[in-house]
Amino acid sequence: MGSKVSIWEGFPGGQGSAGPDTAVMDLTESLDLCKGIEERGAKFIIVSAGSPSITLALSQPDKQLPVDAYLHHTFQKAVSDVVKPETVVIGSAYSVFRDGKNNFKAVTKETSSLEYWGNKNIRDGVCDMIAIGRQSLADCYLPAKIRDGKSSDINWCTACDSCIEFLIRQKNTGCAIYEKEYTLALKAIREEEGRLKEKYT
Repeated sequence: MGSKVSIWEGFPGGQGSAGPDTAVMDLTESLDLCKGIEERGAKFIIVSAGSPSITLALSQPDKQLPVDAYLHHTFQKAVSDVVKPETVVIGSAYSVFRDGKNNFKAVTKETSSLEYWGNKNIRDGVCDMIAIGRQSLADCYLPAKIRDGKSSDINWCTACDSCIEFLIRQKNTGCAIYEKEYTLALKAIREEEGRLKEKYT
């Protein structure tokens, strides 16, 4: 048993803010929540951020401005520092790092990949393992391919967020880039939306 917790939602009065009328970050309540979940028997905590309906790009960092992914590392470390060693802290927001081909600044391709940050953060005690959301839809075999030295065969998530579009529309979710079934499904959804717009405008 465990829980996913948004440590900082990124707006005034949201989870992790210092009060109802400020966006100043204060993680006290969030960390108390994690400790309380642990006290009630949680074996793992997935550390997240943002609110999908309000601050989506904080929840799933945007490929054009992916820097929010670094904030998640701070939140993961903050939780790791307050829970017991046996409670597994799982980090999120790693998909946008891809294979180092991304829009992160002031880093090299070699020090800006999912594999690099996943390994580094686990080694440094930032988290115990990483969750892979959007990337798992693009290629669910990523862990096995990395293990087997086949990183060059990985279908990397492009962070196009078509999968998020499926979620918002409450449809079955998959990767519209690598799976034809979902490419066609997304096309049909958008065509239907276009027809509805024409009808009602």
